[in-house]
Amino acid sequence: MSLRIALLALVFAFVSQPLVPAQTRDKVPARTTAGDHRLIAVDVHGTERYTPQQIMDATDLHIGDTVSEDIFNRAVQILGESGVFNNVSFTYLYSSAGTKLELTVSDNDRLIPVQFENIVWMNDDQLLAEMKHRVPLFLGKVPLGGNLVDELSDALQATLLQNHWPGHATYTRNGPDSGSAESVVYSVDNVTFKIREVKITGAGPDELPLLQAKAQRMVDGDYSSVRVIGFANHDLLPILTARGYLKAAFQGPQVKVHEQTDEETRLDVVLNVDPGRIYKVAQFEWSGDKAFAAEKLNPLLHLSTGQVANAVQLNSDLDDVRKLYSTRGYMRSSVTPEPQFDDDKSTVVFRLVVNEGDLYKMGDLDIRGLDSRTTTELRGKWSLAQGSPYDSSYTKTFTEAAWKTLASQVDWTVNVHEAIDDQDKTVDVSLIYGVRASR
Repeated sequence: MSLRIALLALVFAFVSQPLVPAQTRDKVPARTTAGDHRLIAVDVHGTERYTPQQIMDATDLHIGDTVSEDIFNRAVQILGESGVFNNVSFTYLYSSAGTKLELTVSDNDRLIPVQFENIVWMNDDQLLAEMKHRVPLFLGKVPLGGNLVDELSDALQATLLQNHWPGHATYTRNGPDSGSAESVVYSVDNVTFKIREVKITGAGPDELPLLQAKAQRMVDGDYSSVRVIGFANHDLLPILTARGYLKAAFQGPQVKVHEQTDEETRLDVVLNVDPGRIYKVAQFEWSGDKAFAAEKLNPLLHLSTGQVANAVQLNSDLDDVRKLYSTRGYMRSSVTPEPQFDDDKSTVVFRLVVNEGDLYKMGDLDIRGLDSRTTTELRGKWSLAQGSPYDSSYTKTFTEAAWKTLASQVDWTVNVHEAIDDQDKTVDVSLIYGVRASR
């Protein structure tokens, strides 16, 4: 039967996503054989993430090109090797009008975000736009497997070269291991970036001097956006949350190159903060507290109704609550504050959720550094019996009383070590005595 007479549909085999090392992507070759036809349409089914045009850009398919089965196979290979799809298959129909390609794909939902650590010549929005232009399948996240991660690194390197920017593009996977990475961080190595100046914007007149003074600790340090954001959240944010700005948030750093030499690049950094409103305490509500009644826990809180919600003070108070639980043997207890905001009243109700955890018992006692007589005497004075609920406050009480047993003419030291065994739910205590060195 002549191919010009009937409409023929060819269904090709399922292509699964291979996780292969990155490789240079060759262009789909333009072939002209007796079986070739002009591409008139590309339909894509099964994806909620990509448009047909993005698929065509990624595979270098163009309406009007002469296409063949080999070209379609190569396009499917590109999509499969990228890692953004779990499955890829295709069919095509051709007639006298031309060839219509139908792709069926399955989106890979295991994508993780990317961060740009020290690409200082573009802001993140510009950089994302550039990478999306160069890598059509990149929409802001990357798969754990496949070669899209490497394609993005190659695109970043090409951007550096095109703009005559120094350094070499590289990346690291952040997480417990490469198989369970939580993000991919792209950076430029072989370049030294130093912070010349840090400016804080967005804060009120009372907080701005405190933030600006603390931020000076970053000056002359090495720059990376990860480091700056970490510093902002760990060192700067508490200045605001201690004053009731519970929803305060720092934006990503804005960077400007002040001076660039062969040796280093000096940067001016702007950190903008949105402090939000000041909240006051409306109420505390305890839940999960079984070993201690709320009447026992409330005195540990230094905040009261109507006061500014000092989150730093609250966290310190909750540490004291956890220490109290450890005196009853709950060594892995936790207390999580769950704020419930009323923006109309600028108040917050803190729901304090206690997770007591397992009960731990006294394990072995080890006393070292003393003569056998004194060691035996101290063991006899130890009253926390093996197998009884552990009391974390007991060691301090014991060691303070034990000084009377030790030779008074010696300047003793003692190091207390608690070894928590999560499998046996016991706590082994070591008291290691020594003599303070004379000066």
